[in-house]
Amino acid sequence: TLVVEGNKAAQAMIKLARVQPRAGGFWSIEHPLSSLLWITPGMKQLLRTPGAHATDMDQCTFGTPYKKPTRWASHAPFFETIQRRCPGPPQHANHEHLEGTTTAPDGTTVAKTSLAAAYPDDLCRTLSAGFADWAGERFHPTAKD
Repeated sequence: TLVVEGNKAAQAMIKLARVQPRAGGFWSIEHPLSSLLWITPGMKQLLRTPGAHATDMDQCTFGTPYKKPTRWASHAPFFETIQRRCPGPPQHANHEHLEGTTTAPDGTTVAKTSLAAAYPDDLCRTLSAGFADWAGERFHPTAKD
């Protein structure tokens, strides 16, 4: 079933995340904030590893018309740069709901969630800038006076 396959995929993803630090890399896992993934024993254990953390954000704070609460788990320090939550009314009073279908730019009928699948440009820029700052500090330390 889909649930069984989803659980297998989640466990494989968690196993890969565990080996990344030993290989010198970073890992990150993104899923809706309401996902059951966050309460699985494997994910809870992964988030208890040294340096791991969860960063919650709402995609409306990065320029989308929908709130889309999202969690990123990672051990990369630069993911904390995207921790932004919706300020609510009056600035964010009417979010578009990601339910049902709509017409895509090409005229086809698609699920609203599929149009919201791409990460907003501002989110990508913010995360990239966070990585660049981290890399600059790590690989080009400030000269000592």
